[in-house]
Amino acid sequence: MDGVALPEAIRAVLPGLILDTFVDRPAARMEVDGKPNDIPVVQREVQVELDRVVGRPQMLAAIPRQVFYERDKKAYCVVITGESRGWGCFIFRKGVDLA
Repeated sequence: MDGVALPEAIRAVLPGLILDTFVDRPAARMEVDGKPNDIPVVQREVQVELDRVVGRPQMLAAIPRQVFYERDKKAYCVVITGESRGWGCFIFRKGVDLA
């Protein structure tokens, strides 16, 4: 998604990606090194879009950077955007539509 910022990418991708309902937090963000409670602006913006798409608050899990990289290696799909701000890395766990 060249040239696309994360909030726009989230609006485009998440409506077609059903998040897993069998886990507490199917969406995760990469923690800032040494500051696990800091939430950069880009992560706050993604949180707003995530909540809007899901239709309710859906707290992002926080994953330490090195653990995040290990999980990322097992991802089925990686979406690369034009986002230039740091700490804009997220993992979304896909679910199943039971409707």
